[in-house]
Amino acid sequence: LTALVAIQNGNLKQICTVEASDLDLPAGSSVADLKEGDKLSLEDLLKGMLLVSGNDAAKALARSVAGSEDKFALMMNQKAKEIGASHSNFVNADGLPDENHYTCAYDMYIIFHNALKEKTFRSIIKAKKLDATITDRDGNTDVVTYKSTNLYFTGDIKAPDGIQVLGGKTGTTDAAGYCLVLLSKNKKTNQQIITVVFKADTRYDLYLMTNKLLNSFGSV
Repeated sequence: LTALVAIQNGNLKQICTVEASDLDLPAGSSVADLKEGDKLSLEDLLKGMLLVSGNDAAKALARSVAGSEDKFALMMNQKAKEIGASHSNFVNADGLPDENHYTCAYDMYIIFHNALKEKTFRSIIKAKKLDATITDRDGNTDVVTYKSTNLYFTGDIKAPDGIQVLGGKTGTTDAAGYCLVLLSKNKKTNQQIITVVFKADTRYDLYLMTNKLLNSFGSV
């Protein structure tokens, strides 16, 4: 949802400057290794957020689009209501736990389905790796490579026979467990498939349950 709102309301070529508040995250948070003063495009922030779950990228992106993360969260809730994700409420852009921040598997299907209509979103979640250009506070420019955390893309997990994984988004917190929203297709019929698994106990169980869902489509 953060990506969808940013793409629809921001300028992908806009250059964003990372602030200290964007880096104020709980210990152990997944990050895109951004530093205060870094400058990069909104599109490159999306890469860091979607491929490596960079919570720092999500915060910088939200602030750059809306002026503050709180204002961005209001935009998220407005968009969720607009597309029919009525059993959700969002208070931040990174998805980290808050008692007032929640969603459900069906709402996430609705959100993901709508995000897939955006070409930029599809191109990023379908990539195994992408480069981003970052200029630090001293003016030095570097190109970093963000690699997908999707184990189907890393080669650690194999999809069921007859199924091609196209892309998706992982997410993990102690409260939410291991989560994966995935876009796949039946190789024989080209039917596209969205699967959503929340709250798996382990990363292995997450992909085991996803494959069980995909098995029913691969045999069609």
